Amino acid sequence: MNGLKHRQNRLRALFFQNEAKVRLGYYLEEPDAQGIPGPSANLHEDCNSAFSFARDIRFNLYHVYYISEMLIETVKGALRHYHSFDLSPQKAVTENEKWLDIVRRTSSIKAEVFPDEVDKPYPYYSLTEDRDDSSLVVMYPVTTIPLDFPPGMRITSFFEGDGATKTFRLPYVRRTKHGAAR
Repeated sequence: MNGLKHRQNRLRALFFQNEAKVRLGYYLEEPDAQGIPGPSANLHEDCNSAFSFARDIRFNLYHVYYISEMLIETVKGALRHYHSFDLSPQKAVTENEKWLDIVRRTSSIKAEVFPDEVDKPYPYYSLTEDRDDSSLVVMYPVTTIPLDFPPGMRITSFFEGDGATKTFRLPYVRRTKHGAAR
């Protein structure tokens, strides 16, 4: 966020496509030591990658649940330590329909990742619903979800020059163990 606010870094869209599929994502663009804009060295592996929305959305929602759980444990520990008081979990009587819709949509995202994400753990979601109840299982890291990247995908990125910059580094153009984009 500081790079976006204070150093004029930008989020750049990109996608992979073939005849049957499209995989959307983005990267944080910032200048390297020579002033050439490209994927951020702080966020992107070898300054040559991006984030797929499929993995990133699930990953970020997992962290909402993870941080919430850590906050609950911290409050319970503090209450126990300072006041000898224990909290008892209770089931919520009402469900927030907007939140449930976010969980439904996130659970339905297909595991369509970018080349460098094939080897990374992928967040697992299992939402079970019936008339009276909903149950969500969230796990990370999970390596048992089969991830792939189809051959023959072409990459398209969106960026603008500033009138002075003549050179840009684009993700996945330089060859890696995952191949290179065309």
